[in-house]
Formats: sequence, C-alpha cells, structure tokens
Amino acid sequence: MVLAQDVQALFNDARNLHQSALKVAEDGDLRDAAEKAWCAVNRATTGLVLARTDVLPERSPQVTDGLAYLADDDFRLVDLTNAYFAYQGRLHGRYFYDGKLDSPSTVISEIRRVENYIQEAERWAEG
Repeated sequence: MVLAQDVQALFNDARNLHQSALKVAEDGDLRDAAEKAWCAVNRATTGLVLARTDVLPERSPQVTDGLAYLADDDFRLVDLTNAYFAYQGRLHGRYFYDGKLDSPSTVISEIRRVENYIQEAERWAEG
C-alpha cells in the first residue's frame, strides 16, 4: 500500500532538486543545473507513478515505463508524457551528457519550466 507521505516525500525531493538547479544555474554551471532539473523531473514522475500504480520505480527505465503505462491507460497524460521525454532529451541528453548547451537564457528558461511539470505531475498523482 502506498503511503501519502512516501509520495509527498518524492515531490518534496523534486522541488528541492529544482531549487538546487536554479541556484546552480544562477552560479553559472548550466550543465550541472540541467542535470539537477532533469533529476527533479524524474523524481516528480516517480511520485506520480508510485501514487497511481502502488509500485515504486527504482531506476529511470522503470520510471519511463511506468509513465508510458499510465499514458496508455489515460490519454490525458499524453502532454505530461511528451514533456517528460522532451526534458529527458534536452536536459539530460543534450545539455548534460552531450554538453551542447543552447543560449544561457534558453537553458535557464527550460529549467524554470520544470516547476510547472512538477506541479502538473503532483496534480495527476492526487487524483
């Protein structure tokens, strides 16, 4: 049985990671900030999957599979799923792993938008 406190802890962690990403971006390390922002997206998605399936995904591929499962079951999650994959590709892949950063304002703007993703994932987790 999923405890609300476990789900809430994941969303709290996501918000903390996002705040850390903003701070690191402000300090000028956009590559690290992008990875922290991606981790925030991943934690929020973990919270959503746990809340909706009673299964705690322990690794990123399980988080991805869990979200895809939810979206297959409820088409209204398609936009959130598309955002997840976009963040995975840009924040995690392009910016962090490949080190191919767009303009600082573009990267920072994308990191800021992660807050909306966290809020939306939490909304879906609640009901």
